[in-house]
Amino acid sequence: MIKTLVVDDSAVAREMISKILSEDAEINVMGTASFGNEAINFINKSKEKPDIIILDLKMPVMDGFETLEYIMTYFPIPCLIVTALSKEEVSVRVKNLGGADIIQKPVYDGKEDISKIGQEIVQKVKMLAKKNITIDLD
Repeated sequence: MIKTLVVDDSAVAREMISKILSEDAEINVMGTASFGNEAINFINKSKEKPDIIILDLKMPVMDGFETLEYIMTYFPIPCLIVTALSKEEVSVRVKNLGGADIIQKPVYDGKEDISKIGQEIVQKVKMLAKKNITIDLD
């Protein structure tokens, strides 16, 4: 079972991403957080750490960049960035901070099939769960 934590300030996005992930028998959404600092508190207090963190970038209080940097420094957990920002805008910074991958945040406008939107997220979570993260402390 792949344990995930969904971090997004939008309640609608958290719910949609959690629902997409929960529909897969191999994925367990162990929690959600509205802001980066809530995610860090969740990880600190949790007996079991998530295998994958789904992380938005644009959040008040502690944004996704700050959260990603903290997580990769103290809990090297793969972070899948799900953002409304374009990959071109954020990819270099996300990769430099240790982000595992970036995908566009699903936007359901009634025209797209929600299951198709969710397939990419589920596939990336499963792929990232198979990777091991190592940190070079030098």
